[in-house]
Amino acid sequence: NAQIITTVAGDSIGGYNGDGALATTKYLNNPAGVATDQYRNIYIADAANNRVRKVTVSTGVISTIAGNGVFGFGGDGMAATNAKLSAPYSVAVDAASNVYIADRSNNRIRKVNASGIITTVAGTASAGYTGDNGAASAAQLSAPTSITLDAAGNLYIADYNNNAIRKITASTGNITTVAGNGTQGYSGDNGQASSATLYHPTGVTIDAGGNMYIADNGNNVVRKVNTSGVITTVAGNNTQGFGGDNGAATSAQLNLPWGVAVIGTNLYISDYGNFRIRKVNTTGNISTIAGNGTNSYTGDCGISTAAKLSYALGLTSDVYGNLYISDYSNNGVRKISFNATKATVAGLSNPVKPCSGAGFILKGSGANTYVWSGGIIDGVSSPAPVNTTTAAVASNYTVTGTDTLQCSATAVITVSVNINPTIYVPNGNITICAGQAVTLTALSINTATNAGTVPYLAATFSWTSGVVNGVSFIPAVSSGYIVTGTDVGTGCSSTATASVTVVPSTGPLPVISSSSSNAISACGSSAILTASGGNTYTWSPGSHVGTNYSVSPNMSTTYTVTGTLNGCIATSTVTQVVNIITVASSKDTICSGSSVTLTASGATSYTWTTAPSLTTSINPVVATPTVSTTYTITGISPGTGTTTCQSTTLVPLRVRTIAVSTNKDSLCNGSAAVLMASGANTYSWSTSQSGSSISITPTITTTYSVTGVAQTCTVSGTIKQFVKSPIMLTITSSQDSICVGDSAKLTASGANSYIWSTTQTGSSIYVQPTVTTSYLLSGTVAGCSTTTNFSQKVGNCFTGIKHVTGAASQITLYPNPVVNGAFTISLSENTANTTIYVINAIGQTVYETKGTGLETQISLPNYQPGVYFVQIKNTNGTSVKKVIVN
Repeated sequence: NAQIITTVAGDSIGGYNGDGALATTKYLNNPAGVATDQYRNIYIADAANNRVRKVTVSTGVISTIAGNGVFGFGGDGMAATNAKLSAPYSVAVDAASNVYIADRSNNRIRKVNASGIITTVAGTASAGYTGDNGAASAAQLSAPTSITLDAAGNLYIADYNNNAIRKITASTGNITTVAGNGTQGYSGDNGQASSATLYHPTGVTIDAGGNMYIADNGNNVVRKVNTSGVITTVAGNNTQGFGGDNGAATSAQLNLPWGVAVIGTNLYISDYGNFRIRKVNTTGNISTIAGNGTNSYTGDCGISTAAKLSYALGLTSDVYGNLYISDYSNNGVRKISFNATKATVAGLSNPVKPCSGAGFILKGSGANTYVWSGGIIDGVSSPAPVNTTTAAVASNYTVTGTDTLQCSATAVITVSVNINPTIYVPNGNITICAGQAVTLTALSINTATNAGTVPYLAATFSWTSGVVNGVSFIPAVSSGYIVTGTDVGTGCSSTATASVTVVPSTGPLPVISSSSSNAISACGSSAILTASGGNTYTWSPGSHVGTNYSVSPNMSTTYTVTGTLNGCIATSTVTQVVNIITVASSKDTICSGSSVTLTASGATSYTWTTAPSLTTSINPVVATPTVSTTYTITGISPGTGTTTCQSTTLVPLRVRTIAVSTNKDSLCNGSAAVLMASGANTYSWSTSQSGSSISITPTITTTYSVTGVAQTCTVSGTIKQFVKSPIMLTITSSQDSICVGDSAKLTASGANSYIWSTTQTGSSIYVQPTVTTSYLLSGTVAGCSTTTNFSQKVGNCFTGIKHVTGAASQITLYPNPVVNGAFTISLSENTANTTIYVINAIGQTVYETKGTGLETQISLPNYQPGVYFVQIKNTNGTSVKKVIVN
């Protein structure tokens, strides 16, 4: 389930559409062979395009390194990109970055050196089987189909039509036959490989121990030649078909096996006709690790055994043990990543509930790169949608995250956008005289709560110019003022403006007063209102002008008089009360469900408007409230003539209840809060605790209840204590195990901010341990924190040489790490006949010399940074030391 398959080159369309872009966007045409170098760059024998292509691992960009696309032969001694190839079927790369090509239809092996010049290293113009024990350049080959290199740089060729495996010795350039006698057949097991018969071999590879594996295509088997030259069958029973999975590989059926590769101690086979990749483990059992047997092209970013292949040919691996497949008829190169984990994408918004039109940030987690819908850029502030409704509006955003395998996953993040309060100033445009005080009072309408009709004070109002909301001040000049109101619940803000015009005055400001000749009026009676302190007066309601104003209100009314003196204006008010109603209650405080008698007086008929369960014309009335309630009563009284007057009064009635609150609106998992109750004399909680306050430590959101006794009443209440979701903090590594000297990218998810034990911050860090190391991470979300550990494995990554214990003398390398490829080898004693080898991380010898005494100076030619191994051989035995080249 950890074997994830992806496409690393080709777009399933056969053809050629150029280079210089991502390899997955460019076409291949029947890719037949694939190889990797020590830096994990990928080389492809693009057979039908008559080219060899290279995918640079650091960028994913494809280029052509050999072949101009024309079928034919030519170009030796020139730039390889100008040469002609004829159906190249296999590639191999040595430690010096030389690229070898099985130029199949030209019956040649070509070589492109590090400078890009192409030459022929084996084969002549015609197909044949000659030249053994002589120079490879003079020998004949016939349709060479596969090539590979061993640790010493020797080249092996699957000579298809000659039914043989040929070897070019690196030190001499001579060619020999190492398996097959040139006769088509199936014989020779348990004898010398050179005497055996093969049938169209199509694949060859060498493992770390020097054993050779051959895809004996026409015999439907895989053969092994050990270091003693003895050949055996290790997979297949010589019968074409499919069968035998999870049993002995030698009893299984294969269908024209084409390519072979060895990773560690496991053998991998491209089972061409079965559209599968098979694996033979160390116990000799066979299984399918890729392909479901259907000829098609599906399954990328899924489990490799569920994928579909189409005539897979060449196989190879990289230094991290990933397997690459030439998916011939699908015109692509596929990669199986072992111990891989697909991205699980999530996202979060900061703030969680942005205000309408305000900036907010969406950030993905769980992958490497992220693309958001709606034009959002990951981690960059964007304006939230404008919300013009009456409540918070949910907006959905889709994030697509892509991991290191170039596999994608999506998640939908729902963001609730809060409305902004409507701020207004009732007296927003005022004209005053110089020296006159003015009061600016801003109000807020929250349409979600009050449906746009009821003003209420927001949490804060902040004015420019030092103005304080609702507090009078004396402006010196005409000016405009801006107020910002912030919603009490959401923190969202809006603004409003007010202007004050200051006009010069010719005298002192007036002080206007008003009074009534009859402070309390009976229904239908009159009163004289009188103003003083100004020159002219205007009354409202009524728009009456004059010092005195005769009124006969039929309900209690407040009158305002505006007085003018020397061009300046001031006001005063007087209230004329009509028909005062009184209400007597049999009880001021009751228990929930108990009854109380309300008796009104002062009118002749009554209407109870906020007590729909009461008969409106009855007085007195009986009320049975369950919560504290204010009753409104309107009384009607006849006056003189046809006059009818009314008066209204409020009757508050308190019902005993418990009020419950918490000192923390929301808790981190495992944190404590205090619940508090009031309104009773004793308290009993659902937690079995007692008292007006208790301490709780819930792990999930929980509702608590409390029951109390208030005088003779039993009362109860509830409160929900919200607990934030636990933080699911995870760490993934770009590589489950790294080599010494390599780095890995550790990526955290599940929190908003991170602190690593390395003191670094951020969701991703790069580490370069030299031994397996545990890293501690602390993550925080909304004020809550948690920690987790991750162990980055560090392996030797080198299996080409066994360290021979108890051998040779003590070895010291210095400096180590090495700078510029130059270092010194020091032995504890001067031993004769000492040979020194330097071997790279994939087992290839890159340098060889003889010891020069107690100390030997080494200078690596064409060195590349990385891990190397120094092997010392002398009469005392063999010993190995590791050296890191920077």
